[in-house]
Amino acid sequence: MLIDLGNLYESLDRTDEALGAYALLVPVEQQTYNDYGVMNAYDSIGKLQRQQGNDREAFIAFQQGLAIADRLNIRQDYFIEQIDSVSDTP
Repeated sequence: MLIDLGNLYESLDRTDEALGAYALLVPVEQQTYNDYGVMNAYDSIGKLQRQQGNDREAFIAFQQGLAIADRLNIRQDYFIEQIDSVSDTP
């Protein structure tokens, strides 16, 4: 499963490979209409991008996660906090 592969790569500090696994996970979860899975994949992507100092990419991933969180009516505050943590505005 791609989520397990992403987690394994993360545990091995192979960030690029983990990002690739999570990026592949998004369309798979979309095809199965698993919004919760898509939201979590974007969260993982955002965290890894932030960890690498790619705030713009992290911001985009967290925004995409927030859009799904809004639709599901869960974790909106979490994603807003993550977006704020990588925003350029003070």
